[in-house]
Amino acid sequence: MIRFISYMYCLLMHCRCLLYRYQVLKTHKFDIPIISVGNIVVGGTGKTPMVSWLINQCDQNNIQACVITRGYKRKNKEMFIIDGSRVKNPPYSIKQIGDEPFLLLNKHPSIKMVIHNNKIKSIKRAVKTLDVDIIILDDGFQSIYIQRDLDIVMMNADTSKEDLQIIPRGKSREPYRQLQRADFIIINNNDLLETNRNLMDKINCQNIPSTYAQKQYTIRDENNKTISNISGLGELIAVCGIGHPNSFLSALIQHNLAIKKQLIYRDHHQYTERDIQLIYNTMNDLKVSTIITTSKDYNKIQALNYKNKKIIVLDMDLKINNSNSLMKEINKLVH
Repeated sequence: MIRFISYMYCLLMHCRCLLYRYQVLKTHKFDIPIISVGNIVVGGTGKTPMVSWLINQCDQNNIQACVITRGYKRKNKEMFIIDGSRVKNPPYSIKQIGDEPFLLLNKHPSIKMVIHNNKIKSIKRAVKTLDVDIIILDDGFQSIYIQRDLDIVMMNADTSKEDLQIIPRGKSREPYRQLQRADFIIINNNDLLETNRNLMDKINCQNIPSTYAQKQYTIRDENNKTISNISGLGELIAVCGIGHPNSFLSALIQHNLAIKKQLIYRDHHQYTERDIQLIYNTMNDLKVSTIITTSKDYNKIQALNYKNKKIIVLDMDLKINNSNSLMKEINKLVH
């Protein structure tokens, strides 16, 4: 049955691509360059850190960028237009805009961003109301109804043959042959170079420019200050609700942190009072006084932290190898 569902899903995705390719279905084109950051395998592939990296690069090159995102699993469905360059510390909550946009807003206080389920309406509103040079379309690889000028696809180096099977047999959102639509493939992380080479052979994408991304971690306290004395942290409980929790757990091991217990939730998990009570009980049983979590989870957990337990963050950024060629293409779009 699962094989049949995967086959039908694959067939539908193939037909959808053909309908747009032969212009049976309308493709929307805009008079502003659009960069898409997406993936083909569900789960955490580093899309949000890549969007964050692009924002930094655009800032350094005096390019006014606007992020278009749905704010996945947010409670509020209205459109939010954020212009951090005009309004400092805008009073938005995670429930209003979503955990990933909230993370981007905290990392980039001057960010320009439109959050709405309809990407077409979001782009139109961004062009009309914000002074921007370029659009960064979050999770845009499957948005083939929008014409993009640059398609960046994120993949994990440990992607397996089984992962590349179509949902629900595997984790692929569409046949991996569709990666031929990509302009750049960025594979993280660089610690698995041999796996990276095998992956590019496996997906038959040697003709598409590709590079590697290294994950760079920083441990921060509640005031966003870097903690340099890691040995003084003592025993910790690790909590996360992200798409690729193994990357978080592996980083904790690499930093030689004393993790007594791991509590892993689904991606975009909305923590409840019951969850926080479980965390407290676990800490009490293990005689642990500090929680370590991700940047994506921190504010959701802190909002429920009525006992004011110490929470530290393992923050992650990307370093893109040979990024000059990518930035050269982006500058061409704008200038």
